Amino acid sequence: MATRSRLQIAPELSLPLEWLTLSSVVYGARGSGKTTLGSVIGEEAYKAGQRFCAIDVKGDWWGLKATADGKGAGIPVVIFGGDHQDVPLEAVAFRHPAPARTAELSRFSGFSGKSSTFKLYLRNVRRYGLIAEQDGGWVLTEQGIEISGADTSAPATPDDLRAAWRECLVGGERAMFDFLVYNYPDAFTLEQLGEQTGYSPTSSTFKLYVRTLKRLGLVKFDGDLIRASGDLF
Repeated sequence: MATRSRLQIAPELSLPLEWLTLSSVVYGARGSGKTTLGSVIGEEAYKAGQRFCAIDVKGDWWGLKATADGKGAGIPVVIFGGDHQDVPLEAVAFRHPAPARTAELSRFSGFSGKSSTFKLYLRNVRRYGLIAEQDGGWVLTEQGIEISGADTSAPATPDDLRAAWRECLVGGERAMFDFLVYNYPDAFTLEQLGEQTGYSPTSSTFKLYVRTLKRLGLVKFDGDLIRASGDLF
């Protein structure tokens, strides 16, 4: 993509690229277009091959990820936190100071851990110095804590952790999770688990749910027996 030497703010208004390095303030009444102007400047900075960071308090700028008609891809920005977040810093903060596993981050952010999109977002968050590897997982850096606005003064309680996971699980995953958590530390055969949750233990759906719970670290196997992970308690 060819880069630009000026920021085309409107058909008859452009600013020199050097304007991006100045300290500027935009004044205007409510609804006058201040946010729209800012997003246009962001789009023009991207077209000019310049990096930019928007501190989006209201959560308006996520629309940059799509074209004006909402049908195509826009600017490949990475959103940290908020309702439209790509990689949930809150999920890392939630486990703080304990490391959050990659599988946890992918599930809380709604992406497959194997998807190229999730891997790209994770690389970017790490490259920006917001998270760091620790003990096989991810923890927030001081900068990540500051940007996420997370309260890390007290770690999440086991009740908080189980409630958060329950919200992320669906259908049979949640039913199996609920049953095993309720009966912890008891362990069960897969046949017993299927009987209690209404799934055939030989079905592909049942096997998929069990694999998912295992991958997320929510269950542990002791031979042929399955129980809820002790990390949840």
